Amino acid sequence: MPPLFLIMVSMRSEAFWARMVDLGLEDCIGACKTKGLDTMAKFAFGCEFNPQNPDSSKLTDELLKPIAGEHTEHIPLLRMLWWESWGVATADLRRNAEGGTDGPRKLGVPELAERRKQTLKALPGLTVTQDLDVSDQLITEVVGIVDRNRLKYVAWEICTARTMEIAGGKIDQAWVTDPSTGYLKCETASAKLGDADLATDFKLDLALRRRGLAFDMGDLMSWNCHERLREDLMSALTRTPPPGYAKTSKQQLRRADEVAFEIMAKATEGGVKRVGGHRPLDATIDRVLAHRDYNLALQPLPASSGSSNDKRQTDQDYDRRVAPRIDRAGKGEKGKGKGSKKGAGSKGSQDKKPKWGPPRAAPPPRLRRSRREGQ
Repeated sequence: MPPLFLIMVSMRSEAFWARMVDLGLEDCIGACKTKGLDTMAKFAFGCEFNPQNPDSSKLTDELLKPIAGEHTEHIPLLRMLWWESWGVATADLRRNAEGGTDGPRKLGVPELAERRKQTLKALPGLTVTQDLDVSDQLITEVVGIVDRNRLKYVAWEICTARTMEIAGGKIDQAWVTDPSTGYLKCETASAKLGDADLATDFKLDLALRRRGLAFDMGDLMSWNCHERLREDLMSALTRTPPPGYAKTSKQQLRRADEVAFEIMAKATEGGVKRVGGHRPLDATIDRVLAHRDYNLALQPLPASSGSSNDKRQTDQDYDRRVAPRIDRAGKGEKGKGKGSKKGAGSKGSQDKKPKWGPPRAAPPPRLRRSRREGQ
């Protein structure tokens, strides 16, 4: 038998009996059990009656009067119970057929408590502290994914704790147009929580653990499979990088987490709801951890060059290699200048060649004879 929270509300016997007690119909419970009408769905489809038919005599004669018996004063309450049962049953059928396109449904307190109870019962070694207690908003978000039957990324920021809900959130009010009347009306949105605290690696680890618990409570993925993903991400964050490479950053971790969801979404295009008692996402975790794109996102990147120590050492190496050449070049030019001060016909100026540059050509001989004659 599947967990209680996986059964539609209209198919829960305890919900039907509790509603009859709330309406004061204890005297009619025996007649309902005799006819086999032990759920809201069975009670809503207990007779051939079309709700669009203005004549409800068929409903009263075939269903309500036989159940009420001698307690005819209960007929109006039974009629109200029938309309309520019909609304709940059709809402469940519409959500299963259309995938909950209207957004995540609001979960009642009994359903939230039952989901927490079933998950913690299956994890006896886990101690749920205040930091690990999952918020109702996160559970509702995960249940909405299951109702829509399409996977989407659950960001770290919305993996909040129950303590944040107890402290209270921000309530937004907005003026919207009423489609029925055309007038403006003020709508008060539900309280919105702040983002989860991700300042340190430890707090990030707590947020990922809360997401794993919410996945198990929402019947999206088991706690053990999500733990494999969390441990792989956190081990990459704390792993010592090779020489010359930087440590894996949180930005890389987030990208790898997003890639993991992309791989899982592609593998579960047929839906994420249970099939034959198994969750489809549980079968994709091995593929995610071995996928090339996921592992590439976690690879350490080369460390950025240009640190002060490296730059200082580079400057010292440059001075040691290049400075002697500059000094020798300067001496050669200096000696070359001294030689040029001597007479043009001196032997030293003709025999001595500069160390750097091409040799200087001697003046034409005719020009030298003409100068001597002129003297």
